[in-house]
Amino acid sequence: AIADAATRNVGVMSNGAARGSLLTELAAVAEAIGSGKVTRAMAALGRAHAAVEAAQQQLNNNLGDAPDLAAIELVLIQVDLAVK
Repeated sequence: AIADAATRNVGVMSNGAARGSLLTELAAVAEAIGSGKVTRAMAALGRAHAAVEAAQQQLNNNLGDAPDLAAIELVLIQVDLAVK
């Protein structure tokens, strides 16, 4: 789910700064989960949620990113529930 969100949703975002931040944080989530490090995964999920929120604050300049940010947020919620 994380790799799909990174490829399908983050990859097409027009906000370059948000795209870079989200790719970094989603990679950290995937790495932590892959390594079985729950505490690290939870911390990375928190940073990923914060990156989505920051990007949402900039939607006035990047309205086309709204559906992708919503999809990413849903994936993060699903991963949150799975990790807990």
